Amino acid sequence: NWSKAAELQKEAVEVNRRSGKEKEIIFSLANLGTTYIQNNEPQKALETLYEAADMAFKNKDVFTETRVLSSIGYAYEET
Repeated sequence: NWSKAAELQKEAVEVNRRSGKEKEIIFSLANLGTTYIQNNEPQKALETLYEAADMAFKNKDVFTETRVLSSIGYAYEET
């Protein structure tokens, strides 16, 4: 159930935002973006994934940035 998954992942993003731990925020955003792709919501996916990619870039987290950029490419395939 991708809708339920997205709902729970949005909660995880908010919990991580409150914690202030950027690595966890990026991870949660990337997961949420991927779920939006699976839920046939490519526009939401792109918005979420671009936020994650930007944060990863600012944090010099090349591994995660690369993973997220790959997901962005996939989201564009779905638009």
